[in-house]
Amino acid sequence: MTEQLELRVQNLDCEHDAAAIRRALAGTPGLAQVTVYPKSAKVRLLYDPALVQPQAIQEKLAEQGFPAQEGMALAGPPKPWRNPKVLTSLASGLLLLVGWLLGQAGVAEGVTLPIFVAAILVGGYYFGREAIQELVYERRIGIELLMSIAAVVAAAMGQAAEGAMLVFLYSISEAAEGYTEEKTRSAIKALMDLAPKTALVRRDGQEVTIPVEELAVGDVFIVKPGQAIPTDGVIVDGHSSVNEAPVTGESVPV
Repeated sequence: MTEQLELRVQNLDCEHDAAAIRRALAGTPGLAQVTVYPKSAKVRLLYDPALVQPQAIQEKLAEQGFPAQEGMALAGPPKPWRNPKVLTSLASGLLLLVGWLLGQAGVAEGVTLPIFVAAILVGGYYFGREAIQELVYERRIGIELLMSIAAVVAAAMGQAAEGAMLVFLYSISEAAEGYTEEKTRSAIKALMDLAPKTALVRRDGQEVTIPVEELAVGDVFIVKPGQAIPTDGVIVDGHSSVNEAPVTGESVPV
């Protein structure tokens, strides 16, 4: 007998993170299905409580850097000064700046080269690791692998500064991904908050107010003037103007 468990997890921003979660939970005894939703930072699990407990699953997620949070509220990204991707990217940029300034001052290449190489290694640590994991486990070649190869080839051809610049620019874009995703989630949440939580339903000749989750196919619900429509359906009686902006984005009611 399987049960379902839904969790909001932190640090889940992209499909690569989703693949990492699936790999981490693969082979767990009693875990029948793992579905990951990166856009909503949610993990849905089907498990056998006789073989595995939710606490053990959450501990596995936390070990991989995706700790579960209390409740189902959307998880926000960590503060920039606590985000390791931001810190490594800034360190890479600082090393790049130091190397460039030393080069402008006429310092020998033997001094600046190790600095640029350090900038490549520090800035490329996270997306380079993702590239290797994606290649080894997923048998896929992604943009992370292409960027890693480009930086290494540039350094090998004597253009270490250009390689460091490439790594810095890509790493800072990777670091900003979670914060961009958070804005999208906030917009979706704002739309969800506009949806009514109850519906006025006609049942057995009476009008009763019920939670929208209890609406069933075939129910007839009533929408009074000024109210929002709780769910999709077919108009069986009446006519009015309806603001479809939450669905279509248009500002004029039709």
